[in-house]
Amino acid sequence: MKLPCALLLIASSAIAPACAAQTIPNMNADTSSHEVEIYAGGDVGTDGVGTRIPNWNLGVRYGWMLTDRHNERFYSTRFEYAMDVVPVFMNFQRNGPSYGVEFDPVVLKWNASPHRGLQPFLEISFGIAESNIRTPPATSRFNFTPNATGGVRILRGRYDWSIGIRYFHFSNADLEPNNPGDNSVGIRIAVSKWLK
Repeated sequence: MKLPCALLLIASSAIAPACAAQTIPNMNADTSSHEVEIYAGGDVGTDGVGTRIPNWNLGVRYGWMLTDRHNERFYSTRFEYAMDVVPVFMNFQRNGPSYGVEFDPVVLKWNASPHRGLQPFLEISFGIAESNIRTPPATSRFNFTPNATGGVRILRGRYDWSIGIRYFHFSNADLEPNNPGDNSVGIRIAVSKWLK
């Protein structure tokens, strides 16, 4: 009795994905309603106390497509709202590296019409970060992190890659007496999975 039950369980687990694949349409950048993205980025300070100080982060994103494309022209975009959780946020500053976490509750992204497997995008986001030591030095452990990224997706169906140039601002918005802030520019690379 145990052997037939085991065989039935194995057969049903092998058949279920094939049945699901037949009923779920092909998900891609133009047909999906949701996106899951994992990304990594690095940038270098351009002014303030962080000049030439590198930063590195690793994060995950969940996005909701709010609009559909109306035509195939370049300016016809799909507007996306997303949230980022960045469990790894490192700043290699002069008094030693700082480690922190970042949360971006507001990410606004414009996905342009794809052309030859490429899709330009532009996004802005607003978040907060908490570090284990004052970052930049002699300022605050808590900071605001508005940033903007422009780049291109490399479309590959249900999964795709993207690369972008990111401008990143880091400051405590005068919550502490010392608030020099820091601006940096860098590269962000991501892989996305499209969901229904």
